[in-house]
Amino acid sequence: MNNIKLSDADASIEMTRSCAVDLTKQINTASADLAGMLKRAHDEKAWQALGYETWNAYLAAEIKLSKQRAHQLMDFAAITAELTESKIFDSGEIPLPKESAAKELKAVPPDQRPAVYAAAVEAAGGQQPTAKQVEAAVTELLPPAKPDVPPQAETPPPTANLLANVTAALLEFSNNFSRDVFIEDEIDARAAIKSCEKAQAAITAALREGMKPIFKLKMLAARILEDARDAKAEASR
Repeated sequence: MNNIKLSDADASIEMTRSCAVDLTKQINTASADLAGMLKRAHDEKAWQALGYETWNAYLAAEIKLSKQRAHQLMDFAAITAELTESKIFDSGEIPLPKESAAKELKAVPPDQRPAVYAAAVEAAGGQQPTAKQVEAAVTELLPPAKPDVPPQAETPPPTANLLANVTAALLEFSNNFSRDVFIEDEIDARAAIKSCEKAQAAITAALREGMKPIFKLKMLAARILEDARDAKAEASR
């Protein structure tokens, strides 16, 4: 979100102490234009005229508003000032925004606020737009912001699927070498089947223990090969 910041370095006019006292009294008693008066107090450095080191120290000691409310009004004043300084107000026919409507512009990049507000005024028939009309203009003219989503770690497949994949690969290996090389009679076939069953059980145990299935697959394939060779040797005796 783009926060409105009024930098101390932006102010070129400094207020006298008597003016600062008068303006502070007006802020604390006025019922209208609080935002404009707060902006003037900031821009003309009323806090320095009254001996405060920072703007926030002045707010805390002198202004009968919460810090949050004071900054909300400052945001409103800053947005209003931006709009009035833009070309959309050259004709003098565009009304100034309400505080609720200006709040909807806070998240809009400063260089795009005048165009968005002008669209909201047009939607309101040239009248002062509501907050909903400004919000609708923001939605229509600006693409939605992409959320900052941290990269997600690759999710491993479920244990059941992993077991099925490893087992299928192992069975394929066993079937290939058994059919082409080692199976010569029923004894060899039974030995190969039994070896595969042992391999399935071993893979299940390995997964439960968190061991890497690829490594276990190599070991179990070697064991099947050895068992098949033993079965072949036994059958030939």
